[in-house]
Amino acid sequence: MNKHLLKQTIIYLNEFSLDDDHDLVSQTVREIKRQDPSMSEGDVIKVIHLLQKIHALEWLDTTLDMFPSTVIFSKANPNSDVEALAAYEIALRSNLDLNEDPMKSFLKLTTFYDENENIRKELCTMAKQIEDEIDQDIVSETLNIIYTESIIKRKSNLEYRNQNRKMINFDNQDFILERLPQRGIPVSREATKDLQSFFKDTQMHEFDHACPICHIKVPQLLIASHIKPFRDCAHIYETATHDNGLLLCRNHDFLFDQGYISFNDDGTIIISKALIEKDPHLEHFNFDTRLDPIYMTKNRRKFLKYHRENILKR
Repeated sequence: MNKHLLKQTIIYLNEFSLDDDHDLVSQTVREIKRQDPSMSEGDVIKVIHLLQKIHALEWLDTTLDMFPSTVIFSKANPNSDVEALAAYEIALRSNLDLNEDPMKSFLKLTTFYDENENIRKELCTMAKQIEDEIDQDIVSETLNIIYTESIIKRKSNLEYRNQNRKMINFDNQDFILERLPQRGIPVSREATKDLQSFFKDTQMHEFDHACPICHIKVPQLLIASHIKPFRDCAHIYETATHDNGLLLCRNHDFLFDQGYISFNDDGTIIISKALIEKDPHLEHFNFDTRLDPIYMTKNRRKFLKYHRENILKR
């Protein structure tokens, strides 16, 4: 299978899934044929069938859910470590034997699988880390860190701020700082555009394309909200990790961003006294639900602690 076709199909499917047009396959075929007239609809259908077979994407009603490791694979530089590790994570999440079809043919598209033998030592180490982290439902921290590193390396002469601010205490902080030693965040948010696009992808995947408070599913009304605001982050990885995010509708995003609501470690919603003063009946908003415990990861609880202590209005 043509690796370029595979990656382009993933990119277009993911891009079009955020639109309000339901004919994702036709849109993708048209765009790919525009770039390469030799490609057929059958070629694209084969790619989609492969991705479904290895559980790299899932159809949801009128849209689809693209797994974060699949998105990373599609956007990684050809034959790079990131591409290889993303393919490996896809393989692990598919629960298929790496030495059997269809994964063998899939992994041959990358530098990770080498029939003649060995993978470089550093790749092996990171692959083992991914194996240890695979129970993390969204994307392994190792892959996310390596992908973040690859994005930042593409940028040159970046100016940073917040270098003296304190990061939250990640369990794998040593590995984060080994791969991304620069403290602070870029002054220009435009420099992190690709990372923020991926951040939105991971939030859509984790929260099943719906606000966890009011359950609205209209893509145009959903915002990937940072828990610790982007402006306050002490390191680029804090801006990129899905644990520093919640997928919220525009109303609840505004309330959360402005500190009118927050969340306890058990997911229960905290309503600021400042909001109650503005609307004692709270009749315009739905506060009857709590965040599902599955969302309350160790790192997300740390970010929510920051939000309660620094953003929530008292």
